[in-house]
Amino acid sequence: MVRRARGCLAAPRRLPSAAGPAGAARRRHRTAGSDARRRAALGLRRARRTAVHPLGPGQRRRHRRRPKPGAAHRQQPRPQAAHGCVSGPAVGIDGCRGGWVWCRHAGGRWDGGLAADLAALRPVIAASAMTLVDMPIGLLTAGADERGCDRAARALLGRPRASSIFRPPCRAALDARDYAHACEVNRRHTGRALSKQTWNIAGKIKEVDALLAGDAPLRKRLREAHPEVCLWGLAGGRAMQYNKRKPAGQAERRRLLSALDPDCLRHLDAVAQAHPRRAVAQDDILDAAILALTAALGLEDAGALGRLPAVPEHDVIGLPMEMVYLRR
Repeated sequence: MVRRARGCLAAPRRLPSAAGPAGAARRRHRTAGSDARRRAALGLRRARRTAVHPLGPGQRRRHRRRPKPGAAHRQQPRPQAAHGCVSGPAVGIDGCRGGWVWCRHAGGRWDGGLAADLAALRPVIAASAMTLVDMPIGLLTAGADERGCDRAARALLGRPRASSIFRPPCRAALDARDYAHACEVNRRHTGRALSKQTWNIAGKIKEVDALLAGDAPLRKRLREAHPEVCLWGLAGGRAMQYNKRKPAGQAERRRLLSALDPDCLRHLDAVAQAHPRRAVAQDDILDAAILALTAALGLEDAGALGRLPAVPEHDVIGLPMEMVYLRR
């Protein structure tokens, strides 16, 4: 019973809870539960509290997830090789009167020699990281148009070096018995005859075509290049001024090779002394060395390798019709 004191109601005395803080927690829980039931009955949802980060809106510090035990090895980045760097021998091959002259750059050293036929160089090509040959790879079978790489190379070089790019024969003309027959066959398939220069190397074109037609893995190693296009790239986008068979032209090319690799000239002279001029001319050795140096520099930085055209076509047996060069 509540006592009255002098006409006033006495304030009820708050009794201490027997449970202490735990009892207060239970009361808060009951109150929160009843509030939640009332909101549910009215179809209301509790408003979500938006946390304000001390760094300000949109500037919350990101925290890395703690890695799971045993998963540390999966989070480490994979090791990557140096940009575009491929190790291995670089080889350049050019046709000559005695067969094929080749130069190889491997481990900072030069070697090379002369082979009677291209098949004899198959082990050298297969062991290389890249081999460039101055001979058409990929031939048309019919049609008046020419290969896109030949057209692009002439446009790149301009006059007078564009005249060094010959139009290859169609594949059927490679089996002709003589020059007149080859012109007849080529005219029947393409509407054009062959130049005498093209017919003079038709036998070597046939060697390359036969080697790659029956050896698919070798196609990844052996690629077409042209020395004048390679020189254009090595010289920073400048075609050679003089013809390669003239003394001024050979001196011009030797100066460029010496600036890029002085050891190259000693190799050129050694090959020239080891073989008679009736078998291999000085400009043939120069061409093979130019291709080998292009391949060597391209292996050091694959991103510097270019090709004409940028997206090559393929012939009917799947050979790419392209020319490889180096952009400096």
